[in-house]
Amino acid sequence: MKQKHKSILYQAVFFFLCLAIGAFIGAVFARSAKSGMQIIPLIIEFLIFIPVLFILQIIIHEAGHMLAALTSGWEFLSFRIFKFTISRKDGKFHFSVFHIPGTVGQCLMMPPEQPLSRSQLSFYNMGGVLANLCTAVIALLLLFVPSINQSSTGNLLVVLFAFAGILMACSNGIPLIGGGIPNDGMNNRMLKQDPLSRQVFIDVMRINGFIQQGIRVKDIPSAYFHANEKLDCANTIQVMACFYQLARALDQLNFEEANRLADEMGRHKKDMVYLYQQELTCEEIFLRLIRQFSKQEIERLLTTEMQKYIHLNQQYRPSVLRLAYALAKLYEQDEAKAEQLYQQFDHLCKHYHMVGEIAGERELVEYIKQL
Repeated sequence: MKQKHKSILYQAVFFFLCLAIGAFIGAVFARSAKSGMQIIPLIIEFLIFIPVLFILQIIIHEAGHMLAALTSGWEFLSFRIFKFTISRKDGKFHFSVFHIPGTVGQCLMMPPEQPLSRSQLSFYNMGGVLANLCTAVIALLLLFVPSINQSSTGNLLVVLFAFAGILMACSNGIPLIGGGIPNDGMNNRMLKQDPLSRQVFIDVMRINGFIQQGIRVKDIPSAYFHANEKLDCANTIQVMACFYQLARALDQLNFEEANRLADEMGRHKKDMVYLYQQELTCEEIFLRLIRQFSKQEIERLLTTEMQKYIHLNQQYRPSVLRLAYALAKLYEQDEAKAEQLYQQFDHLCKHYHMVGEIAGERELVEYIKQL
């Protein structure tokens, strides 16, 4: 099914779910013996509980991924809801703030070194969808409990919770690329179809785990990066290995190799999803800055949209703040702004949960400082 058709299907599902919930709420209000003024508190409760129940289903979704992974021997790495992240290092839990545009949550787990079957990977990817569906079904069964069925508020809460679960399951289970990021259903479909994508997915998750454990990208064994295999940049799983190859070259301060990789990826940029296009443009700008390209070349890449992307992400990620620092110092030649960003970078690194990135990013910032 083409992406356009899948998007239409998702919109249709969303429309009919909204229609059904609206009809139910209208019926509840119509059957209520309360006067118009007495119904107002019920409406206020309804408006308050909608976001709460959706947030609860987001938590359930990410917990579903975690539980599915734990059954296959994966280790917990981090659990994020919106910008709030819980991560684990050296047996201790740490709280931090992190954000990926286009996502409301994320659960990262470390795969075991033993081989993983296609069904185990599928169970991990679809664990969140299954958790949403299971809780939605349980909620609907509660409508048959007399003490709940006789309460208008109870009926509303149960149906809203079930609606939130079904919507979460559909938006993540129907294969789509939303907000520039493939959802669980899209990942699962690609993993089923392609053995190389399955291995890349596992190895990328392992790289994430090593980084969070404090291992630098350049010190991770090269076998995990698939540098000797022909990777498809249009494949949203395989392209992640390409980005880690680029990150490894930067961590080694091997700018010649980083330029080669960025140029190769740049030839396929139009085939990438939006998020990866933006990420690649960030590194293209950085590499041109340190090679002292003309301002016109930087301006060609530094569009208004790109500036917004940098501004949004520099609050949470050292790599993007490193780019912002390089722009201030080398492009804008604003020493005061550069110093402010340098201090901001130092503060962010002290609280960043992907510990293995920090030393390499610091070296890159110090390299910029000497230019």
